[in-house]
Amino acid sequence: MNISRHSFIFGLSYALDILGRNNLSHSKSTAYLSALVAREIGLSEEDTNIIYYAALLHDIGIADEYVTGRLSLKDLVAHCEIGERMLKKLPLPEIMPKYVLFHHEYYNGRGVFELSGDEIPLGAQIICLASDFDDLFGKTKNYDKLLIEKHIAGLMEEKSSIIKEFWTCLPG
Repeated sequence: MNISRHSFIFGLSYALDILGRNNLSHSKSTAYLSALVAREIGLSEEDTNIIYYAALLHDIGIADEYVTGRLSLKDLVAHCEIGERMLKKLPLPEIMPKYVLFHHEYYNGRGVFELSGDEIPLGAQIICLASDFDDLFGKTKNYDKLLIEKHIAGLMEEKSSIIKEFWTCLPG
């Protein structure tokens, strides 16, 4: 029996969301947001697809501590490293494991591996932005535009170079 790469990755993503932090669509939301950002900043369709699939699997290294929200820096590092090792075993584009390894890295160097700026692969920056955005707003039922703008301004200051470019493209 042959299973398409899309079906396989989407199935893994669904399983991760079931394990996840009370948000049954975190992986899918992160992937969708990542693809929107990648397209908006002009990445190729191939690069956008790789980022999309990496975002679907960004939490594959999930652990009990991650699910319960009791994360130490050591837990986050392990979460990222386990995810990278798991993806390296799959027939996926070579860059995808790096995107997962560095998806908790912030442009200002405050990530789990303390990389900064262009040391962080662009796909990982995009996934970090999308995952954080979903964590902040994915469960919000009443959207307050000023609150969202305040959070986005904070993200622009500390997290990624791509946010400024993306935010200026949004209507309104």
